[in-house]
Amino acid sequence: MIAETELPNAFAYGNRWSGKKIAVTQGLLDNLEFEEVEAVVGHEMGHHKHGDAKIMMFLSILPAIFMMIGRMFLFSMFFGGGNRRGGAPMMAIAAGSMAVYFALNLCIMNFSRMREFMADNHAAENVPDGSRKLSEGLAK
Repeated sequence: MIAETELPNAFAYGNRWSGKKIAVTQGLLDNLEFEEVEAVVGHEMGHHKHGDAKIMMFLSILPAIFMMIGRMFLFSMFFGGGNRRGGAPMMAIAAGSMAVYFALNLCIMNFSRMREFMADNHAAENVPDGSRKLSEGLAK
């Protein structure tokens, strides 16, 4: 698929029902040589091979759960009405949930970076002269 935007980008997407797909933007096609686009597509194919979309979708749910828990306790503490006793434990749960949320996001960002390196490696191994082509394309 070609996305009609001038921003140079490519991404892998899809699921078991729609199939695995790769989109490249018009900006990428306009700014890179054919062999560099080939390496970028090889990189995106690496994401499909390793199931990155599925894994990252699942992992993104975990911090969202902790964010919801933290907000729920925080809002119920401030807007719950009734007596205000027991506010300290609720605040501790809210703060703990938010801390877990931020820690999980840091872990997920690190994991995402590792998946990018794996996709780069896939392009380097499966596209002829892929390392050079990909590095030149990324430099632009």
